[in-house]
Amino acid sequence: MQGREWTRSRYWLCHFLHSRHERAAIDWNAAGAGMAPRPAVRRWLADFACRAQAADRWIVAAATQRYGADPAFIQCLRLLVKEERHLAELTQRLLSHCHCPTRGVARVEQMSRPVRSALGVRFEVSIMLLGALIDIAVCRTIRQSTSEPLLVAVLGQIVRDREAHVAFASEWLTLEFADFNFVRRNLRRARLRAMFTAMMAHTVASHSPLLDSLGCSRLALARACWSTFQGVLERMVPYRRDVLLATLLEQKERPYAETRLRV
Repeated sequence: MQGREWTRSRYWLCHFLHSRHERAAIDWNAAGAGMAPRPAVRRWLADFACRAQAADRWIVAAATQRYGADPAFIQCLRLLVKEERHLAELTQRLLSHCHCPTRGVARVEQMSRPVRSALGVRFEVSIMLLGALIDIAVCRTIRQSTSEPLLVAVLGQIVRDREAHVAFASEWLTLEFADFNFVRRNLRRARLRAMFTAMMAHTVASHSPLLDSLGCSRLALARACWSTFQGVLERMVPYRRDVLLATLLEQKERPYAETRLRV
């Protein structure tokens, strides 16, 4: 997309600007707000806060160099990073409120930054998309088994923001992958599947005590994640060319239409 403006970038800029005013109003002093999440949930929340806090502004600088003709898209990335930081702060406040320890950015996240920055904006947005799909599935699983008001409110905010991030990333990547030939598109599908499988396997292995405490089988979570991923992938990198052209035409002719992707 280098050298041209994405027709949807201004819609998403309006969305991210407005979403700051629709954040959940959390009553930290509500009745029952002092209830502490179970240990496995606290561990996942700490891991989530660590990953969200690791959102780096390098992607904005990289996008400025490559996509300078689309300032609205660059601003979208800047606001997305800010949303990530807000989610990290929200989760850390919940943990502190429950007298649970928090932690800084993990060493593995710090070490991976040079590699991810070298792979470019498209790769980083893909990572954001795949990670968001897994976070949504885990949040929904936790929400089904708890009535703790603070936890429910924080998880709800995470899901709302993550759903928007998935829609934004998938729409933009649809256009980015559109010019790929048949071979490159098949390779991209295979790479995205491999990346998602690895990320999902890491989550299941790292947080198996969480799934056990929630009464959710690893296979059930994996199936739910994979089903959602397949739906997003089919819209983002469809096999049929006419489906892709219809999606691109819709973006061009209805640039300010509500996103049709639902996770």
